[in-house]
Amino acid sequence: MPKLRKKRNTRGRGSVYERNGVWWCDYSVDGVRNRESCETRDRDEAIAYLNRKQGRLASGELMTPDRVTVRDLLTLLLEDCEIREVAQLYIATLKVKSILLPKLRDIKATKLSSARIKEYVEARLKLVKPGTVNRELGLLHRARIVSEATIRGA
Repeated sequence: MPKLRKKRNTRGRGSVYERNGVWWCDYSVDGVRNRESCETRDRDEAIAYLNRKQGRLASGELMTPDRVTVRDLLTLLLEDCEIREVAQLYIATLKVKSILLPKLRDIKATKLSSARIKEYVEARLKLVKPGTVNRELGLLHRARIVSEATIRGA
């Protein structure tokens, strides 16, 4: 009886492979090759993981690496402000370094939820006026926009 060949994924869909008993997926985003662990020992689960990943890429969802922290985002923001020669660079730097970084520095960017932002706002409103908190949140929002532009290469 002839051996049946394993069906290969179509070109550009990525692939899964086993390494030391754990399945990994290999795919590319905008020509950049990415490899990451599927964190499973089952091939079918690894394929499902890869398909979910490909689905998120196709829908345009931003693929933020799990190791990026709010500190990284705020650092990118300050670098962007310097490059664009923003008029309020000094004030932005003070707010980032003295207020935002001490409170949010070690939180992973993917874990920065609306609940954490709400806690931050409630704590800050006890100390400062709402307009000040609004400007601080504006810097945090701008940091997210700058990071998205950096990831996309714009």
